[in-house]
Amino acid sequence: MDKDGHKPGNVILPEGQENESDAEPTKQKESLGVATVDDSSANNEPDAVGQDSSENNLVDTEKDESDETAVDAGEGNEDEQAVVAGVAAIGGVAIWIHKIKKLLKLIWATPKYRYSVLGGLILIIGTVFAIPATRYGTFNLVGIRASAEVFVLDQDTGQPLKSVSVSLDGSQGQTNQDGYVKLYSVRLGTGELTVEKTAYAVAVEEVTINLGSNSLSDVALTPTGTRYSFKVIHWLNGQPIEDVEAIHDESSAFSDGDGSIILTVAPSEEKVIKVRLVAENFIEQTVELSAQIDEAVNVKMVNSDKHHFISNRDGVHSVYETNLDGSEQHVVFAGSGKEQNDLYFSVQPANSFAALVSTKDGARNDEGVLLGGLFIINLKDNSSKLIDESESLRLVGWSGDYLVYMKRAAGESGYSPTRSRLIGYNAATQKSIELEASNYFKSAMIARGGVYYAPDDSFKQSNPKPHFFVVKPNGSGKRTLIAEDVSWMTRIDYDTFIVQARRADFSSEWYEYKIGGDSSRKLDAPPSNTSNRPIAENADAGRLAWVEVRDGKGSLIVEDTKTHEEKVLFQASGLKQPLRWINKDLIVFRVANDGIADYVISTSGGEPMKVSDVSDVLEAPSYYYY
Repeated sequence: MDKDGHKPGNVILPEGQENESDAEPTKQKESLGVATVDDSSANNEPDAVGQDSSENNLVDTEKDESDETAVDAGEGNEDEQAVVAGVAAIGGVAIWIHKIKKLLKLIWATPKYRYSVLGGLILIIGTVFAIPATRYGTFNLVGIRASAEVFVLDQDTGQPLKSVSVSLDGSQGQTNQDGYVKLYSVRLGTGELTVEKTAYAVAVEEVTINLGSNSLSDVALTPTGTRYSFKVIHWLNGQPIEDVEAIHDESSAFSDGDGSIILTVAPSEEKVIKVRLVAENFIEQTVELSAQIDEAVNVKMVNSDKHHFISNRDGVHSVYETNLDGSEQHVVFAGSGKEQNDLYFSVQPANSFAALVSTKDGARNDEGVLLGGLFIINLKDNSSKLIDESESLRLVGWSGDYLVYMKRAAGESGYSPTRSRLIGYNAATQKSIELEASNYFKSAMIARGGVYYAPDDSFKQSNPKPHFFVVKPNGSGKRTLIAEDVSWMTRIDYDTFIVQARRADFSSEWYEYKIGGDSSRKLDAPPSNTSNRPIAENADAGRLAWVEVRDGKGSLIVEDTKTHEEKVLFQASGLKQPLRWINKDLIVFRVANDGIADYVISTSGGEPMKVSDVSDVLEAPSYYYY
């Protein structure tokens, strides 16, 4: 203490004045958002108060000295000043956040204020959504978009228009074949719909787009160009063809249910214009028209399906492909001149593959016997593959992608119990499987997806004796249908096999087996009908076709598999197998009368038309195999 009794560092000021060194830190604390505390109230002990004051005064004195030194050195460090300013700003934000939170708590805790605020918010939101302009503006502002669909048609014909340009406030698209277009990411509210197509007047409409998917009113375009009329019919049955598209440059139109087309094209100075006529499953046609034509143009369109056959018109037996009207014939598998006449040729019902048995390569075994080769032809790309060779090959038929055939194994003696093999070959996967082995097969047929066969096991020492079996072409599902020594079978209709079994005394027993069943029925007497009926099945159309002689004439007969109603489609002398479906409507058959030729006929009506002259090659020669 000094002589007046005061502690060092303390200055006595007149009443009402503050020590600047004590006031400055308080101001700095307040600027930083730090609450100041009255030291005299923090502790009621006088000694502690005096001690705290002395320490604070000592710190303040040291701080004043350091501040004076900093000023003398160059008015202080600018980086430190920036940090202090930043901290002060953050502190100020924190104070405001704290005040807002307190205000919100006060409002929520007071029912009068709470309900007033909620009511005001509801009123504001309701007002925004009640007024279309503000509602759509709000949705657009936050990025909400909608979609719109429109149908465009010809005002005169009522037919849908394809490839029409449609735009709506930046969203664009083109109509499909059915005249529809759907626009996406469309802004909500009122917009301008613009519809444009060559040779038609532009249509502009104001539309309103709401939330979600919008179905707009149909737009009928007014034609302004030159119009051409067409009548499109089937080349074979004369029936109109729907959905044929006529195309010229950017203009197009489709045929209606009557086969009528009205095509509108842009005005042109050309004297002749070319119009393409395009339809699924038909050969494209090109028609040349005068610029000044008023009457409708009749167009006959031919199915795009192909027919395959064998011909030796060039001196060798080659496989040909042709359009059904006989046009554009060309070789897809060339012969070599080494072919013998016992060729076998079979086309898969789906028209993707064909099987050919031929001595084309002229190969022989060690004994010099000429070997037949089994070739699979891919009818989509005309590639081919030799899959087997044998001195004896016979085709049984197709079931899906599987070709079933029989062969005589090389090097096997005539007494070998495995001399003959029944094979299933998948043309799609190019893999084969042996279905059965026997000395020979008495019968083998394909019916409704199953391979039915009767092997002869005379040279096997095991029991039971040969039976009547069924197996799938992939080797699965083998079953015994008749546990007797079956010697012969025939398919008399779509559902039924007649099977002859041999007793020990060489007398016969007769059985009736319903295809797909698990058992057979023994007959009391021989059946009256044992004629074999090679059936061509069209599973997609639910119809069958076969050839038989009626009234001394070859008759092509079609039957509905559900109603079993039969219809004689065509009769001619010399009408014969092979017979196959081209599609759901068309059948190809063969006539050997003053030459041999294949014909095509429509089950929907009309007369048959000649496709081509052919060589008379069998498809499945016999269901017997020795």
